[in-house]
Amino acid sequence: PATTPSRRRGQILFGAGVAAAYGFLVVCHVVFGLFFALTIVCALRGAGLYASERLAERSRMKLEVKVPAVRGA
Repeated sequence: PATTPSRRRGQILFGAGVAAAYGFLVVCHVVFGLFFALTIVCALRGAGLYASERLAERSRMKLEVKVPAVRGA
C-alpha cells in the first residue's frame, strides 16, 4: 500500500508489525485478520507520522527568533 515505508529497515519493521497484529488476531479467532492487521498497522503508522511531523513543526517554531523591526534609522 501507499502507506508502507520506502526504506528497507522500515519495510521489515512494517511487515513484522503486520505479522504480530495478525498473530494476535488469529489467536482471537478474528475472521479476515490479515486485512484488519494491515489496516491497524497502516493507521498506527499514519498516526505516528502525523504526530512526529507536528512535534517537528512545534520545535521549529520554538527555534524561530523573532527580531523586532527597526523603524527609521
